[in-house]
Amino acid sequence: MPLVVHEESASTGTTPTSITDTGDVTARLKINIWGNDGGETAFGIMPFIKIPTHTTLSNNQVEGGLILSHGWDVAETWGLGFMLEVGSVYDDATGDYETEWVHTAVLGVDLLSRLGAYFEYIGTATTASGHPYQAVFSTGLT
Repeated sequence: MPLVVHEESASTGTTPTSITDTGDVTARLKINIWGNDGGETAFGIMPFIKIPTHTTLSNNQVEGGLILSHGWDVAETWGLGFMLEVGSVYDDATGDYETEWVHTAVLGVDLLSRLGAYFEYIGTATTASGHPYQAVFSTGLT
């Protein structure tokens, strides 16, 4: 749960709005199926639920889903990770729930003994009409 969320929005020709409040509470449970104990691969499942706090930033709806994650230490200095998430999210525009799919693939590389980098592809799709597939590439240092 974010302790404090600050959100700003503005559209052309309007005065910007600014809201600071607490966010909703998300509870997750990680169930380790295998790995995370020195092996080359790991697999886990994480059911989650978002509980509304009824603050000004809350959509006041319970949402939830399931995450499947897989990690693979391919070599001593690099590894791959994959994640698939399916969730039930509330759409304010339609007043109904829709299914949202998120998938990622990440390559992690050790650059130095205490410095690494990652390259990640993130894709999002939904069952709502009019919402196109979104693809994002991110990278960073670890």
